[in-house]
Amino acid sequence: MVFIVRAGALMPVYREVISLPRGIAESGGDSCMTSAELLKVLSDPTSSFPEIEEEQAMKAYLGALSPIEDKYDALYFFACMNLLNAYVKKENAGEFRKRYRFKDYVIHGIEQVIIKKIDGVEIYLQPDVTYVSLFGLQFSFHNLRPTSFLRKQYMNSPQNKKQEWTNIRLQPPARIIFEWAEEMRRNKWNNGGKP
Repeated sequence: MVFIVRAGALMPVYREVISLPRGIAESGGDSCMTSAELLKVLSDPTSSFPEIEEEQAMKAYLGALSPIEDKYDALYFFACMNLLNAYVKKENAGEFRKRYRFKDYVIHGIEQVIIKKIDGVEIYLQPDVTYVSLFGLQFSFHNLRPTSFLRKQYMNSPQNKKQEWTNIRLQPPARIIFEWAEEMRRNKWNNGGKP
């Protein structure tokens, strides 16, 4: 499936796409829209986004269990968390919601990024909100319960640099962000380590 921008919205195109615009990711392809192009779409108030299906939620759930080794893995992990957080708020997420321990996974991922000192990821951890910024996106998570390590060693350290919210809500376009992050991670070697 391919997504193209039409009338300010990402539209799924399943067949016969002629002359794809620059930067649109195709499954199995090696080009992916840049973070600037993605942010432009996410910031457009006329954009509409596809619904999250259970299949994507399950894929994101499994993705959340993967180790984080670099900024591409981190992007994929936080895109998974964002998608799951959006999905469990849907009415038909009943059973899925019961087995999902969202905040524990987020904290574990944050710890991996900090302990491994992964470049390109900035984390601002506070008791009421945590911001994770990478590739031009800012993921926000509310009321996390930091571990002893995060409370004692990270929260009062110079690495915990203050961030202000960018005012871009990432849950409505969670599926697009998830698919983009998946493509970025798949193509990280083709990108030479650059977005």
